[in-house]
Amino acid sequence: MLGYELFFAHNHLANIVPEQDQLLRKVPKLVLDVEKICSPTSPKGKCPCLREIARGEPESEEYKLAEDQIRKGISAIINGYGMPLKQAIDHIYRFNQYCDNEKPSVEKPTSNPKSMPVEHPNEMKFSVYDILHRYTYCTYSLKEATGELVEKRHLARLLLQPEPKLDREDYIPFEMLISSAPFMSETAFGCWQEIQLLIPRNKKTSKKPRKRVRFADCDEDTEDSPAQGNLEEIKTEEFCQLIHLDAKACLCLTVQGDKLQRFLDSKPPKYSIDPTPSISLATVLRTHQLSRKMKGALAYILAKSVWQFYDSDWMKTRWTSETIHFMRYCSQGVFASKPYFAVRFGEDSDALEATSTYGEIHRYPRVCALGIMLVEIGHGSLLSQSGEGNESQSPQRRINDCWTRAQKISDEEQPWPDFDFAKYRTAVKNCLNPSIFDEAPFRPRDSNQEIADGRQKRRKVLYEQVVFPLEELVQGTGWKEQLHEIGPLRERLASPKPAPVPVQTQHGVRRAEERHQRGSQQWLKNIDAINAELKPTLAATIPRSRIRIAILDTGYDADATFCQPPARRNRLIKWKDFVDDATLPVDDQGHGTAMLSLAMRVAPAADFCVARVAKNYEELGNASDLVTEAIEWAQSECEADIISMSFGYTDDQQSISNAIHHAVSARNDSILFFAAAANTGANERELFPARHECVISIRGTNKNGHFLDFNPPRNPREGAAFGTLGLQVPCAPLSPESEYVYQTGTSIAAAIAAGIAGMLLGYVTDQTSKSDYQSVRRQLKRRVGMLAMFERIAKPSFNGGGYLYVAPWDLRGITDEKRWAMFQDTASRVS
Repeated sequence: MLGYELFFAHNHLANIVPEQDQLLRKVPKLVLDVEKICSPTSPKGKCPCLREIARGEPESEEYKLAEDQIRKGISAIINGYGMPLKQAIDHIYRFNQYCDNEKPSVEKPTSNPKSMPVEHPNEMKFSVYDILHRYTYCTYSLKEATGELVEKRHLARLLLQPEPKLDREDYIPFEMLISSAPFMSETAFGCWQEIQLLIPRNKKTSKKPRKRVRFADCDEDTEDSPAQGNLEEIKTEEFCQLIHLDAKACLCLTVQGDKLQRFLDSKPPKYSIDPTPSISLATVLRTHQLSRKMKGALAYILAKSVWQFYDSDWMKTRWTSETIHFMRYCSQGVFASKPYFAVRFGEDSDALEATSTYGEIHRYPRVCALGIMLVEIGHGSLLSQSGEGNESQSPQRRINDCWTRAQKISDEEQPWPDFDFAKYRTAVKNCLNPSIFDEAPFRPRDSNQEIADGRQKRRKVLYEQVVFPLEELVQGTGWKEQLHEIGPLRERLASPKPAPVPVQTQHGVRRAEERHQRGSQQWLKNIDAINAELKPTLAATIPRSRIRIAILDTGYDADATFCQPPARRNRLIKWKDFVDDATLPVDDQGHGTAMLSLAMRVAPAADFCVARVAKNYEELGNASDLVTEAIEWAQSECEADIISMSFGYTDDQQSISNAIHHAVSARNDSILFFAAAANTGANERELFPARHECVISIRGTNKNGHFLDFNPPRNPREGAAFGTLGLQVPCAPLSPESEYVYQTGTSIAAAIAAGIAGMLLGYVTDQTSKSDYQSVRRQLKRRVGMLAMFERIAKPSFNGGGYLYVAPWDLRGITDEKRWAMFQDTASRVS
């Protein structure tokens, strides 16, 4: 009965309208009654338990404590303790009875329940775009090596705000960031100039007629705008000079006619932005963890912004997870509630609002792109993956494949992981359903006026069927009022989990994957063959002299098929769980098991120590303290020669850095660290700890040594970038599965590189009778010595200078004398 009454109370609350004053006054009493049921010990008149459930994050300790308290409270009532069950039910029943008596007024429809909210002024939508299109050309002379003038643009980022705000002088402020230099490279980027565009709300544009809009309220908390007469016209060449100044001030601008005007009085900057490139939503989904509140807020802001700009020139660049960006705020991080649109002025190829192109299932590209983004945000992973196998497909095929994948996820009956809200799923389904928008169908032969009218009708449908459900979601959860209070994103492991892809729509991709899988299988068989050649000497290695490799990851599954042969089990000599202190090996996700299997296969004469530092990718973002402890454990207790870390962080982790330095010092420089470089391509720099001065950073290649596009740019401080196999590599799965799982990324390559280092050191360790044995062994245990050996056996990549493909093929098919001479010569050249 209690659950029954709570269910009806929930439905009544969902249908309350502002006009029901009497009913609204009863809601606080209802909330206090529910708090008393859940937590009888709560202070009188306060609701700490329900407040934590409403505002807390499901993964937080406070949220879990509140959940536990609710279970205890309800259990006490059911078992006859605490508040009597009948009294608890009566409290909720009385509220429901009152609602039922008020039902006629509740069900009375409002005049327009989904009326359009306040819109951005047309000046912002049209003329501002055209003006910035002209002004963002860089007028400084930029010449390439040929001496020819190269036309460059300043990067522009528009802060997306769901509601327009009015300042005291009848201006609506829009916030933008412009790069002080045109983007050419990480080092020639410059910084971000903060710009506030003050758009008069009633001024008509010359491009399109403007409807008069009455604003219901005025934001009295905003700062005074500068006086209107205090203006100066900016010429296009002056604009470039102004943003080059780096004056650490906000540049206040407005529009008059087709010119930019500058307010002579500048403001202090509102934000402190890192002088680094912005981060795309696609990258954020791969590298950061979004809470439910962040997902809901971000989806609402994006959907509302798409609706606001739907019929404007700002849609000439497609709104996708590649063009929605985030800034890195100094000492604060990245905020999901502050998305920016990375506008690319002049890109008109994607400007169509509707299409009649044969073969496209969803004829409204802007709506379809929004639906795909909503799926990616809600599901927490990317749908659109660029890669080999797509080049031969038609644009229509690629668009349809992406839409099909989004549709498949949207139609899933099982709940979405940690984000299964009915209103969100409804908005997604409506966005991906083109027939909903066909009540105002696009007909290319219609008159211009008919086409414009149809576009406005579809925009209205977008608001009613997509934006409105999302607005209800963020209002009902209280997230809308907390948009500016949501904290920064948390990092997670660099290796992302891809969104599920239906195989039947990916025949070309599947064939390419199978080809890469066969190539990787053969690559590892070649490794097996080299180890077989080395086996006569390696077999004599006594256990206490074996090379030891420590794997820091998500643990390992001792029941995995790969671990069953006694020869392998005997090589797993140490285990430590820094997460749950489990005495027996465990791996909830499988990443650690996969990395261990690769390193063990490549280095069959090494012993292995495994540290569990996280349960999964998401938790690793907060596991820096555990990683620090694991490094100390690996170097001191395990006496590891090699430590492999197939993960990374965007920001430096000081505790990990200190642990690495301490390990190198404690071992007299005779310990090797390997780490994954990054999986986000040129969007971000090399991750930490891969970029640490004592760590060997590893990138991923295909079987032929071609460096793949998910690798980060080469660190200019390094002489060379090293990479090895990292594409569709067969790894051990969790039990009870026995078939290989194929994985891609720099995580894979790092584990293999650690194995190659173990193979090389294992060979050297057994050469006790050879001349210079101690010297060679000592040098190869140092980072500089192993890098020299890698460079000796590596081949230049087709990617160009500075990229070296590490594969030990030069060790096979030669005499042992020649092989040892190769090691001697390399060690002698190391200072």
